Amino acid sequence: MPGTSLLDPKNDFVFKRLFASAPDLLTDLINCIRSDSDEAPIAVVEILNPHIAPEDLHGKFIVLDLLARDSQGQLYDVEMQVRRHAGYGLRSLYYLARTLGQQLSRGEHYSSLKPVIGIHRRTCSRSRELESCKAKTGEKAQFTNGK
Repeated sequence: MPGTSLLDPKNDFVFKRLFASAPDLLTDLINCIRSDSDEAPIAVVEILNPHIAPEDLHGKFIVLDLLARDSQGQLYDVEMQVRRHAGYGLRSLYYLARTLGQQLSRGEHYSSLKPVIGIHRRTCSRSRELESCKAKTGEKAQFTNGK
């Protein structure tokens, strides 16, 4: 339609709104990315952070694009990155570590930790930085380069 502009799904607000309002779409995205693995398809049961408060858009603290939990309790940090940032790989790993660490309360046993899986889509030019990371409890962290 002439004169009609569409919202860019790479925008943080649009990305979050799109997937938070349609968990089945997020489930399809995660399963598509995981299609090369031997693991069974997942079902997203809960979006844990469906809204971005206006004050969060410019804050310096961590605001995950989307944090979802599947029926097995695994957590998924799904991020869209449009700008190149020095140290993005370390930042991604920090997000995953914080998400993993926030699962436990004082006195809880480490064996109750559930896996945290990061899916980070970068639309800026490729670099040698870490592009996606999957950290599983009880195993060595696995790093992939978006393959």
